[in-house]
This record gives sequence, structure tokens and C-alpha cells, in this order.
Amino acid sequence: MVGRRRTRSVVDGPLGRGRCGLVFEPRNNAASRGLGDCVSGIEIFPPACCYALRMLNDVFDANCAALQQIKDAGGDVDVSQVDPDPARKVLGEWISHQRSAQKRNRLSAERITRLKALGVIWDPQDAAFDANCAALQQIKDAGGDVNVSKYDPDPARKVLGMWLSRQRQAKRKGRLSAERMTRLEALGVWWSKARTALSS
Repeated sequence: MVGRRRTRSVVDGPLGRGRCGLVFEPRNNAASRGLGDCVSGIEIFPPACCYALRMLNDVFDANCAALQQIKDAGGDVDVSQVDPDPARKVLGEWISHQRSAQKRNRLSAERITRLKALGVIWDPQDAAFDANCAALQQIKDAGGDVNVSKYDPDPARKVLGMWLSRQRQAKRKGRLSAERMTRLEALGVWWSKARTALSS
């Protein structure tokens, strides 16, 4: 199995000659094979530290290229930072860092635009909430009961029921926003188990 590989270059800076390098993580998972190596980090060797920004830009460009390859292959660019594939995991961690930087207003407009164009979701939890509300709306439009049980024999409905259960728990603990409560109530979600049972 091929391990990490490094590329290093000699650069001349105001403080003298130093070295900078990129660290590449191999993609060993069959699902990501052929997508190329993922840049997992940079190595800065003083006195070349003044070139760190340029190297970080190289990392950004390389990881955007990796996301573009995933997108072109029909994959989901919102790679998880707990992905079992080491290279994809590193890429997922990098995406998480970009989200954190965006929340702290430390990500440039140009980078935000590039990542958005690739399909990166800034808040996965908000996206999941919207998707589940859309699923409940489909059930409602079909004349069904949106108060899906977490014990439903249908796998997809069971997952939706488990999600609903977590929203009810969040409301009881005061952790569900008023906006989310309003959206769920408008769909017909009941907070009381007793009321839900009576609707069966």
C-alpha cells in the first residue's frame, strides 16, 4: 500500500533560502480510486515561513480540484470528516475547517464563491432539517400522517421517525428554535406522544 508522499521545493526569502512542501494523502478506498491524491497539509521549513500563505493557497486549490473530481464523478462533495477512507477523511476535515472559517468571517468572498459553486453545504444540520421537512411535506401532500414512528418497518420512514423523535427531545430541553418549531407545527407535527398515538 502506497503511503503519504511529499513534494518539497527550495525557495528564497528575505531571511535566506528555505524549503516548503505539500503532503499528499493517498486514496486507497475503491470508491475514491482514480480521483488522485488529496493534499492533507503543508510543511514549512524556516526561513521560508514567509511563503506559508502561498502554500496554503496551493492546498486550497488542490482540495478544490479534488472536490471537482468528486463532483464530476457524480459524488457528494460534502465529504465527512469521519469517512473510513483516510484521504477522504482528510478532505472532510479540511471542509470542516473551511466551514469554521466561514462562520468566523475568516474566509474570503472568493473562496466562499468557489466552494459554493462546487456544492459545499455551509451548515449540514440546516440542510438536513430542510431535507427532512421536505420529506414530511411529501407525506402530508399524499394525505399521510407526518408523525412517523421511529419503529416504522420501512427503513426510510424509520430514519425520519428517529429524526422526529430527536426534534421532540430538543424541544423538551429547550434546544429547538422557535423558527424550527413553527415549521414543524405547520407540517402537522405533534409534540405530545399521547396526541400522536390518538391520531393513529
